[in-house]
Amino acid sequence: MHVLFVTHPTVCNVDPDHLRLSRSLSLALTPGFGVTRLGPGHDLLGWPQHFPPFRREQLRPAVGPQGRLWPRVKFTQSTKFSEKCNHYKFWQFLWQSHARVCWRGDPPPPPRKCGPGILVTTRPPLQCWARSTEARAKKFAAKPSTATSTEEVTLKVKRAGPSAASSALSSLGHVYTAIGDYPNALASHKQCVLLAKQSKDELSEARELGNMGAVYIAMGDFENAVLCHEQHLKIAKDLGIKREEARAYSNLGSAYHYRGNFDKAMSYHSSVLELARELAEKAIEMRAYAGLGHAARCMQDLERAKQYHEQQLGIAEDLRDRAAEGRASSNLGIIHQMKGDYDAALKLHKAHLCIAQELSDYAAQGRAYGNMGNAYNALGLFDQAVKFHRQELQISLEVNDRASQASTHGNLAVAYQALGAHDRALQHYQNHLHIARELRDIQSEARALSNLGNFHCSRGEYVQAAPYYEQYLRLAPDLQDMEGEGKVCHNLGYAHYCLGNYQEAVRYYEQDLALAKDLHDKLSQAKAYCNLGLAFKALLNFSKAEECQKYLLSVAQSLNNFQAKFRALGNLGDIFVCKKDISGGIKFYEQQLGLAHHAKDRRLEASAYAALGSAYRTVQKYDKALGYHTQELEVYQELSDLAGECRAHGHLAAVYMALGHSQWPSSVTRSSWIWGRS
Repeated sequence: MHVLFVTHPTVCNVDPDHLRLSRSLSLALTPGFGVTRLGPGHDLLGWPQHFPPFRREQLRPAVGPQGRLWPRVKFTQSTKFSEKCNHYKFWQFLWQSHARVCWRGDPPPPPRKCGPGILVTTRPPLQCWARSTEARAKKFAAKPSTATSTEEVTLKVKRAGPSAASSALSSLGHVYTAIGDYPNALASHKQCVLLAKQSKDELSEARELGNMGAVYIAMGDFENAVLCHEQHLKIAKDLGIKREEARAYSNLGSAYHYRGNFDKAMSYHSSVLELARELAEKAIEMRAYAGLGHAARCMQDLERAKQYHEQQLGIAEDLRDRAAEGRASSNLGIIHQMKGDYDAALKLHKAHLCIAQELSDYAAQGRAYGNMGNAYNALGLFDQAVKFHRQELQISLEVNDRASQASTHGNLAVAYQALGAHDRALQHYQNHLHIARELRDIQSEARALSNLGNFHCSRGEYVQAAPYYEQYLRLAPDLQDMEGEGKVCHNLGYAHYCLGNYQEAVRYYEQDLALAKDLHDKLSQAKAYCNLGLAFKALLNFSKAEECQKYLLSVAQSLNNFQAKFRALGNLGDIFVCKKDISGGIKFYEQQLGLAHHAKDRRLEASAYAALGSAYRTVQKYDKALGYHTQELEVYQELSDLAGECRAHGHLAAVYMALGHSQWPSSVTRSSWIWGRS
């Protein structure tokens, strides 16, 4: 009886971008402004395709010659940034600049209020925010600038005076961030900090420190990011500006969240919530609930996450902020999906889609389609999943969001694989990997590598699977994901076991076990002990094999895990039979049978009957062997399990062959026909 405790490789089928809070500040702020005639800013730059019409109308007065953003439009034109930056992202940047006018001092006109993004000094638009890795920082440090140098621009703007220079350099920093040129973005914001210090403008200094922190996070430099946000917080406290404190706390919460320290993230978002209540600012309170819900979800505290996002949605409805309603519906839909309530999840994602369509927010529509695709995938409706993920991919291509394209390719691959369209699935998996490497997003690259390994492993292509798992493990030190690393070690051990490379299998199962112990994950320890024992058994190291299976039995008993106990007893029986201690093996098989009887699991009863029959046949007790194999056959016939029947007939035939009978029972004669047909 050779029972391998396998956690079959599974594919990451949820786009992590959909499991984040809304990424762009522009999607969070929608103040209402009057509509005026078309201004020169619009004439010169032109609107990008799919830029929401309601934002065009609200931006027109701001980019006109009398508008607040006209100097920035002229400045960016003079430095030709509009040509170097993706057009859609450039207008997203202008929208963010327009929104910042509201939350930096001037309240938006009633009845609309700023949305939850009010607390974030700046969040890099589209795909920039999520790339939090040290490797990325090193890459950008060595990359030559793709736009006008910061030093050159600084010389141009210094003549305009500190205030104008600071404003222009801050705009420049945001544009550099939008095009992914983080070193120059950082240099721009540093210049702003110096100018603010020279003019003794502490509030501007605090905000630019917050901007620096956001860039450091995008570069993967967590320590410097936290240092900047802490300085931002200190200045805000010294000035006694509670709203600015809330911004700093929110940014610190986001920084620790993306570092994976969810407890600390919760602590900072709780501080935001306290300040929001003190200030009686519903918009800030809504933002706090969003951050708290996100952190709780990542901690797998789904009930608490649900409560936070319900409060987020309630405030959005009270404020009549449709964009915020959409984001809250999306977050709440994800929670329902994770809880297995797919109908509720789909209802919420459809509500998000309707709001995004109502607001002509094309990027938000893409996220809604993606979430709906994930829900249909979880329901096993893979044709529907493909339909929605294809719509998501089309939108991400049109707005040139490469990070979204990467994750959508991964999700399409999962759906196509489930449909049996393996060639298409493989192409999408490879596209995911290619884009992730192009973006130098190692989190996304790691998911793609793991999924490619799992894809080949599920098809029995272990030689092709192993290199992908090995590449994942080379990224592991930067990922800081011990659970994911353990799963890949487990899968790589399984691939080597199936290839007959038992020593390599032992190596990776031991790594899997060590990681499971560090995580105090008892179930993963049980799986590792089981498969490690089987690898030692294949190497004929029976003492080590027995030790591992006894550890498995001990862990299974502590977890009261019936399946694991059954496996451990069967594997111990196999080891004793291999050691020629048949009576010892039979004792374990009898315990196995008793466990199956107690659980009233007929299929496992049949498995135990088969093991006992084979053991008695080995010691030539053919009458007992026939009795157990006959019971095995009866159970499989009762279950209408044709494959099981074939195995049982084969076992009976082996006993009769050992007896040397020339006239076999008709059932055994019939077995040869069944076996051949199978």
